[in-house]
Amino acid sequence: MNLQAYANHRKTLGLRGQSHVAVLNAINDGRLYPPAVQRQGRNWVIDPELADQQWADATHPAERGSGHH
Repeated sequence: MNLQAYANHRKTLGLRGQSHVAVLNAINDGRLYPPAVQRQGRNWVIDPELADQQWADATHPAERGSGHH
């Protein structure tokens, strides 16, 4: 799945990081990394289950949740 599809996946689940920019920032910040994310040319291929786990593991517990206030 690509950046936008993964962002949509997170939105469907009610998780934070619901835009392709947020997903790209998570990659650049090291919250998502191989093997969950793989660079293929100019695109990214993302394993959603593994990426969700990496994101959760790299996020402070107070920041976790639905993103709804």
